[in-house]
Amino acid sequence: GINAEYGKQWYQRRVRGSAIVIRLLEVALTCLAYFPGLKAMDFGFFQPYQTFSGQYGQGYNRDQTKHTVVSDHHQPDDEFDELSDIDGDDSAVVSQCNSSLSWTSLDAKQDEVSESVTTTDSGLGSDADISTHLPITQSLFKHCPPVLYFPSEHEKVSKLPRALQKQMKWKMSTITPNVVKNVIARTGFVPSTKRREWIGYWGKHMKAAAFRNIHPHQKVNHYPGTFEIGRKDKLWKNLNKAQIKHSKKEYDFIPLTYCLPSEWKTFKRYWDESGHKQKWIIKPPASARGIGIKVIHKLNQIPRKRNIIIQRYLSSPYLINGRKFDLRIYVYVSSYDPLCIYMYDNGLVRFASSKYSHSSKSLSNRYVHLTNYSVNKFNDAYIKNEDEAGTESHKWGLKALWQYLQVAGQDVEGIKTKIKNIVIKTIIASVPTVTSLSKSHCKYRHTCHELFGFDIFLDQHLKPWIIEVNISPSLHTSALWIST
Repeated sequence: GINAEYGKQWYQRRVRGSAIVIRLLEVALTCLAYFPGLKAMDFGFFQPYQTFSGQYGQGYNRDQTKHTVVSDHHQPDDEFDELSDIDGDDSAVVSQCNSSLSWTSLDAKQDEVSESVTTTDSGLGSDADISTHLPITQSLFKHCPPVLYFPSEHEKVSKLPRALQKQMKWKMSTITPNVVKNVIARTGFVPSTKRREWIGYWGKHMKAAAFRNIHPHQKVNHYPGTFEIGRKDKLWKNLNKAQIKHSKKEYDFIPLTYCLPSEWKTFKRYWDESGHKQKWIIKPPASARGIGIKVIHKLNQIPRKRNIIIQRYLSSPYLINGRKFDLRIYVYVSSYDPLCIYMYDNGLVRFASSKYSHSSKSLSNRYVHLTNYSVNKFNDAYIKNEDEAGTESHKWGLKALWQYLQVAGQDVEGIKTKIKNIVIKTIIASVPTVTSLSKSHCKYRHTCHELFGFDIFLDQHLKPWIIEVNISPSLHTSALWIST
């Protein structure tokens, strides 16, 4: 219902917004992943894997693209305090500061800002000067105002013009990690204590109704409904639906799972038919940090009244140095409608701190069977990594793993492709619920975005399996292999 020229302008705004938040995520994640002496800029950008969109996207209300710096509507804090913490270990994600991120104030007052940028005390005027001395860079698109630039840790930048400094307000959460605070502070943001004067919010997931109060100039780091893949029970149910609809062969990357106690009879029948010497893993449906997880091999070890999921234990892992491990893959969704998925080209490899054993006597040893950092850090044998290419510790960079497997003669590109397929199919499983809730509760579909943490397991044949999806993947440096 809109003409092609306006559709093109709208699409360009969307692309600019995605590009800036990807840059912000890159800096934040790189600050977590780099080692001493390695500059944050040495890591590449997020690489777009697959985009589901038309040339110019879909129709959009022109009035919704007119942004203001500060909303005139009251937004109570308690709307953002009604939070559901699904993942205590994986706290606070990255959020972008503005919808079109040609920068709210820049979009509203293009001429004023452009003049401010070129008439600062530093006397900057050229494109090179702007990108070198101010946290602002020229847009990639013609006739568009400058955009925010998030400098790396050791990069020095000048202060923004006073007119912009007054508008750079960020709503902090009690769980916002220091690494994220540092990224936005280097750009000039300050925490906002007022209820409505903020541009970006990083924090826990909100209840769906709270999304109704988000204004077009504001950005939050979640979509309504992503619990559909963020909870372990709902992840299984959605992927099981996909198995029924599209065949198990297409969705054979999640272990057989039952939700108890509601599926006890079905599970009991399967147990009886499968005979003895079975291994299953019990997990609470919405917890983290290895809390409540245990591996069992007897029926009487299973709680009968508590809500849990019980999953077929993948008892034949691919081992490195005799230890099992899993992968943390960072996945960023800039838009659900149209769907656009990015995968970060680096991540984490988390090892169990004790050597793996097939013996049933070892099942109670959490250091053998669990890879969670929150569990293994208490083992005296746990080794931290202090080197970029280090492979002797219990936490590696993902690139170090790919190099290790490459040297071992394994098909690394084939493994990456399978992981990408798992990511895409899992995100697609959440699309119906997320898009439905977004249309019902979000007035402006550009105000949401989300960073996911996919936990992937490699079996003895290097086949990837999905373990869980974190809707608030940890960005705390204390949970990684270095301290900043």
